[in-house]
Amino acid sequence: MGPRWLDAAAAPSLAGLDALADACGAPTYAPAFVAALAAGLEPGAEGPCPYGWVVLGDAARPRAAAPAFVTTEVPLDRLAPASRLRLLAGAARRLPRALRRSLVLGTHLTDEGSALALGPRDLDDLVAAGERVARSAGALTVFWKDVPAGSALEARLAARGYAPFCTLPTARVDLRPFRTLDEYLGWVGGEASYGDLARKMRDAGYDTPGLREHAARLRARGSRALLADRRAALAHARARLERLGFRGAPLSFETRRRLDPAEARAAHALYRHRLEAAHFRWEALTPAFFERLGEVEGATFSLARLGDALVGFSASIVRRGLFVALRSGADPALTKPLSLTLLLMLRDLELALELGCHALSLGPTSYPTKARLGARFGPTSAMLRLLGPLAPLSPLLARAVDREHRALGIHRLHQSTHLEAWAPKAPPRRHPRPHPTSPTP
Repeated sequence: MGPRWLDAAAAPSLAGLDALADACGAPTYAPAFVAALAAGLEPGAEGPCPYGWVVLGDAARPRAAAPAFVTTEVPLDRLAPASRLRLLAGAARRLPRALRRSLVLGTHLTDEGSALALGPRDLDDLVAAGERVARSAGALTVFWKDVPAGSALEARLAARGYAPFCTLPTARVDLRPFRTLDEYLGWVGGEASYGDLARKMRDAGYDTPGLREHAARLRARGSRALLADRRAALAHARARLERLGFRGAPLSFETRRRLDPAEARAAHALYRHRLEAAHFRWEALTPAFFERLGEVEGATFSLARLGDALVGFSASIVRRGLFVALRSGADPALTKPLSLTLLLMLRDLELALELGCHALSLGPTSYPTKARLGARFGPTSAMLRLLGPLAPLSPLLARAVDREHRALGIHRLHQSTHLEAWAPKAPPRRHPRPHPTSPTP
């Protein structure tokens, strides 16, 4: 059976797509998740994005598939909004809608594009199928989002005439060397002085089961570290919050499977603060996404509260041992004084350890902050191809975008490491001890 377009709203009940997502290790390609995303996207200036799947074979037993959306938005300046690409994109937006239609393969929320295909032949067929679906939808451009460097997908796309431009890298923390937060913090302390992290946890009153266990082990070793005396640390945090004008209950974290409508609206308001300040973005979500996400297997919400007020959150999905942080938000008045962004990421890391996950995939936020947590970055690129007589212009367009992205340093972000992010206790060693994710020489 040839390629077909399957609407995302019809996909959650299809066990074949779900099994294919599991087999390919792509948790954010689970059909229920894609349906939640499709229902929670904010319509753009040109109207809603039709969201669905490019599927090869019978929908009940597909040979290969990839989520995709059709848009008349011009995505050329999405990752470089302050660049000269504005001029090119602005000119393109004045074209008739029929000339601006593109098919984008991948989801808005993933930082790693992939294809659900078990073999090289199926992957080749899926790439060709995306182009046939694009033509049937009247699209003149095909984009594959966030293709990992060196992947089979990148090679197939390049062989078919797709041209690359660098995009934001993936960020993943290997959790296999650690069983508990105490072991993880011990690794941080062995690599560099983690005094800055300890001060941030103490100043905000970060208090979780994992941190209490860590403090108990510090006391058992006779340590006088900042976090060893939990009573003194929490008293310090309360006094500091009072000086900042916040009285009453200290900062607390709560883990939830789903949000009610009022909580979804509150989380969305915090997300909008983050979105408005973001330099890089692909999508705008509505409160409906945060409600619908709770219906997806493995959905997890970390909520940070001061008293009854929600001041920060992280929305994630856990599937097959991979903890994927999707989107987060924080009260802008508290983000810096309480280091909420870092602490929400740390809470996700602790939850991932509690759930026995082998890795944590971090969502969009500061790359130095991700590096502090020990994330390893993987370079990616977007791959584009113009269809029809415009196809020879694909490399020229990609090079123009790539030049602007490189001017912003996007091509170097994957080189950041934890050794640069933390202040070392001593001058750097000639041969520093490798991070647990480093390959063995």
